[in-house]
Order: sequence, then structure tokens, then C-alpha cells
Amino acid sequence: MTQMTLSLLAVLAMVFAAAWAFKRLQLKGGPAAGLLRIVAGASVGQRERVLVLEVHDTWLVVGVAAGQVRALHSMPKPAEAAAPAAQAASPAGDEPPRSFAELLRGLRPKA
Repeated sequence: MTQMTLSLLAVLAMVFAAAWAFKRLQLKGGPAAGLLRIVAGASVGQRERVLVLEVHDTWLVVGVAAGQVRALHSMPKPAEAAAPAAQAASPAGDEPPRSFAELLRGLRPKA
């Protein structure tokens, strides 16, 4: 009986270790691997996040909560985002890149 219990615990431990490893590695693949990219994200609560996703030449702002994903805004990909490496190599005299919070404030409708 002890040997069977220990064997069961060993198998369960291997299953949990494999699940943890797959989650940690976040293996890329599948048909949509190159179509979707996370541009930025911000946590707005314990289980809530706001993400900016890039799909082809469109940026989608989505809210992600436990059990649901909602599209908040859709916009064309900004021209300055086309060359992030060029921004990083820009001279120190240029203005710094805007933060994610500033970008979201700019998307808010004017009252």
C-alpha cells in the first residue's frame, strides 16, 4: 500500500512539474504565433490587466479580468512604434518615450 501511494505521489509531482515548466517556458507555436504580439501591459488590480496587442497593423487595447477579455479600443499602429530600435538609438537630446499610462490618458475621450 505504501509503495502504491508513493508511486501515485511521484506521478502527480511529475505532472505538476511538467505543467509548471510549460507555463514558465511559454512555448511559442500554433497557427497564430506570428500574428499576435503584446506591445505593453499594466496591472490595474490583483487579477485585472490592460494590454495593448498588435495584430498586423492594428493595436487593440483590451481589458483582461478573471474569466473575460474585453476590447476597450482599436487604433492603427502608430508610426513611431514602427521602429522601436531607432527610438532606443536616438540622441539624448530627444524627448524620452512616453509611458504606458500617458498613452492611455491620450486615448481617453475628451469631456
